[in-house]
Amino acid sequence: MLTPHLFTGTVDELSNAIGLILGDIPSATSTPLLGNGRSPIGHILASQQLSPNNQALPQAGSSSSPSPQALIPVGPAEEASAQYAVDCGIYDDLPPDTALLMRTSGSSSGVGKTVVISRHSLVASANATHAALGGPGHWVCALPTHHIAGFHTVFRAALAGTRAISAGRGTPLELASAAEELAGEPAYLSLVPTQLRRLLDSPYVDQARSFSAILLGGAAATPELLRRSRQAGLHIVTTYGMTETCGGCVYNGVPIGDTQLSLGDHGQITIRGSVVATGYLTSSLSKTMSGSISTTRLSAQGSLHHPGILESFDGSFITQDSGRWSDKKLEILGRLDAAITTGGLTVIPEIIERELEKLGAGECVVVGIPDKQWGEIVIALTTHPLDNPAIRLREHFEAGYVPKIVLSLQDLGLTSLPYLESGKVDRVAAARLLRESCRIVPRG
Repeated sequence: MLTPHLFTGTVDELSNAIGLILGDIPSATSTPLLGNGRSPIGHILASQQLSPNNQALPQAGSSSSPSPQALIPVGPAEEASAQYAVDCGIYDDLPPDTALLMRTSGSSSGVGKTVVISRHSLVASANATHAALGGPGHWVCALPTHHIAGFHTVFRAALAGTRAISAGRGTPLELASAAEELAGEPAYLSLVPTQLRRLLDSPYVDQARSFSAILLGGAAATPELLRRSRQAGLHIVTTYGMTETCGGCVYNGVPIGDTQLSLGDHGQITIRGSVVATGYLTSSLSKTMSGSISTTRLSAQGSLHHPGILESFDGSFITQDSGRWSDKKLEILGRLDAAITTGGLTVIPEIIERELEKLGAGECVVVGIPDKQWGEIVIALTTHPLDNPAIRLREHFEAGYVPKIVLSLQDLGLTSLPYLESGKVDRVAAARLLRESCRIVPRG
C-alpha cells in the first residue's frame, strides 16, 4: 500500500525526501554532471531520514521500506487540515505510481484542489525541462516548495544529481547570494514576475546574469518587463503550465517534451502528454453530505474513514485558460474562469491589465464586482496612478471593456497589491478590497 508523508521541511530535507519517491529511476544523466563526481541523489540517501514529525523514514530500496512513497508538501497554515485528511483516510487507495499530492493555489476561484501526480509525470516534466534548457544544472529555489513551481526546482536537481539551494523568499539580495555561490556552473532559477521586477529595480542585477536561464511563470509577463530583462542581459524563459501539468510545459510559447496543445471554443487550451497529472482527489465527505455513503467505511479501530475519490484526467487536461496561436507560438490571453461579464460583454482581465501596464500603471489587477445594472462592473487597481486612463484605453477597446473605475494603491492607502504565497496576485482579495472601496468612491 502506498505510504503518504506530510512534508514541511527545508530545501535540503526535501532533496533527501524526494529520493524516496525516485526509487530506482535512473538519473537524468548517464554520467556525473559537470565532471564533479556527484551521483544522483535518489541513490545516495542519508542513513536516517526524518519525516516532518521527526519519525525516521525507511531508506529507499530497503526491505522495510513501503514502496512506493508519496509526499504531501504543506504550508505553515495547512498542517492541521492535512493531518486530519491523513487520519480520515482520504489518501488511502491512491494509484501505486503516485509520488506527490499538491494543492493548487485557487487564485481565481479562491478554492484550491488536490492534484494527484505520478512519478512518471514528474520525471517526464523534469527531463523535458532539462532538454529544453540544454542540459541539467543546479537549481535555486526561490518559491514555496508546497507549490509546484518551488517543489519542481528541488525535484529537477534531485533527479539530475545536482544541487538545489534555497534562496529564501527570493529577494534580490538572496538571489544574488545564490548566484555567487553557484558562479561558473550551469544554474537555473524560477521566478514570478513580481520577483523579477524587484530584481531589476535592485542593485543586484549583475549577479543574476550568471544564471543559465531564469524560468518566469505564475502570471503573465508584460512586454515591458521582458524588454527590461533583455536589456539587463538576463536569459528569461517564459513558462506556461499549472499544478495539473507538473508546472511549466510550454517554454517561450513552444510545448516541451511530448506535450501537445489544442484550442477549443473561446480559445480554451487543452494539454495532453506525459506531464499531465493523474487527476484531482476529492474527499468522499462531500459525497456523503450529498446523500451517497457508499465510499465511507469504518476502520479496524472503529473510526470513520473517507477514502478520496479520484477524478482522472486520462492524460488530457482541459484548462480554464484562453489562448491563440501567434507565429506558431502559444499566446495566453487570460483566465476564462476570471472573465468578467458586464452588460452582455465578456472581458478577459489580463488583456486590460497588459494595456494598463503599457500606459505606465506598473503592476495591476482588473476584477469585476457585482452591479445591479450591468451584472458586474470592471474595476482596476494599479501600483502607479494614471492620468485619464479611460480616455487612453478607449483608443484600444470599445467603451464596454474599459474599467469604470481605476484606482491606485495610493488612492486606497496601500503599499502593495495582495499576493498569494505562490507569488501570484490574489484576485479574490483584490476584488474584496475594491468592493469595499467602491462603496465610497463615486463612479467615473
